[in-house]
Amino acid sequence: MVLMTKDVFASLRRAVCAVVGVVVLQNVLVYMAMLSFFCEDRVKAEVSPSLQSSSPLLWWDELRGTLATIGAWAADGIAYLSGCLTSEATNPLIEMFRYEYPTPFAQVWVPVTNNGLELSCQVAKRHQEGGANKEKNMTVVIVPGMFNSSSFSLIVSLASLVYYQWRANVIVVDLRGHGETGRRFPNVPFSLTVLEGLDLLKVADFAKSTFGDEAGSICLLGVSLGGTSVLSSAVQGKDCSALIAACATVSAPMDLDSLLVRMSQGSLNIWFMFYSWVLICYCHCRNIGWHSRNFHSFVNQVVKPYYAKEFEQVLKTSDDPSKLSPMWRLKDLQVPLLAVHSRDDPVATLEEPQHLQRQAKLHNKDHLVHIKLCETGGHAGNLPSISGDIHRFFTACSHLPRNCC
Repeated sequence: MVLMTKDVFASLRRAVCAVVGVVVLQNVLVYMAMLSFFCEDRVKAEVSPSLQSSSPLLWWDELRGTLATIGAWAADGIAYLSGCLTSEATNPLIEMFRYEYPTPFAQVWVPVTNNGLELSCQVAKRHQEGGANKEKNMTVVIVPGMFNSSSFSLIVSLASLVYYQWRANVIVVDLRGHGETGRRFPNVPFSLTVLEGLDLLKVADFAKSTFGDEAGSICLLGVSLGGTSVLSSAVQGKDCSALIAACATVSAPMDLDSLLVRMSQGSLNIWFMFYSWVLICYCHCRNIGWHSRNFHSFVNQVVKPYYAKEFEQVLKTSDDPSKLSPMWRLKDLQVPLLAVHSRDDPVATLEEPQHLQRQAKLHNKDHLVHIKLCETGGHAGNLPSISGDIHRFFTACSHLPRNCC
């Protein structure tokens, strides 16, 4: 009887400690989010004609960028961690941080290959309003980043903002190996943006055929590695310019090969390493299509063997036959591109827009490539504050004649 009582008290003590730990973690993350959001000058940004003279960041700037990143993406992690430590059925934190799309959104499966592969998309259509001063419709395709899906809080918030404030049609895409697409097709991995660019053009074609005249101008908006996939669409030449009016990327790694090396070597800045590890484990446990917690081995053992023929074909058209990044095919860019970066980004460092700028000059694409450099914001942590700039860019490009390049 005494032993049973001790076991009961030990179980209760562990449960209480777990709940207290989750609450403390929640408060710490919320505090860091408030600190990083309200103590930074997120409005200070410029379109830089040259990024070559930018000085390296000090350690507290890197820390600030990591805090902004954690603040932007932490809500999903809180829900998962609280679910691990307590019962998801009764945990109030699960309900508090559950992010669902509003009523106008509905899940649609869009076919992208001849062998049956379909992408899960959250779609919301706006009916064009009448009147003499009616604005031209716009369709925005939102592409989440690596280890993320359409159900992540920041993506849901962005999609809602585009639908209600921009008054645009919205399509949020789960890429290969991500979200609902990864769950339905678990054996089809992410292709490191090589085939995702073509997939997004299929989604744009779906929007054009489904929405008809109400599709308006179709624009692509990618976050993090989703931005690299958008760039992969943008360098498809006339195939892209026939469908897409403009593209925008936020915190996108432009030199993907360099990023993969840094990830495999663990050389991302020290403030971001722990958060990255937690995020990777979180996505692995949620089973969103990633087959290994070790991303380096996942790429070498799964991705590259699976897409060997496709990679070989793409590398033949690249400026550098050893590079996978779509940046090395910038000569085929025919649509306006806005690339937004933050100086304190702990993942996509300042070298990324510098590489893009050099390639744009090399191929005489300066008139198409626009780089917006923000002083603060971390890795897409300032996405809400710069959404207005992206909207203005898309609106301006929507009035340009197509194939003006």
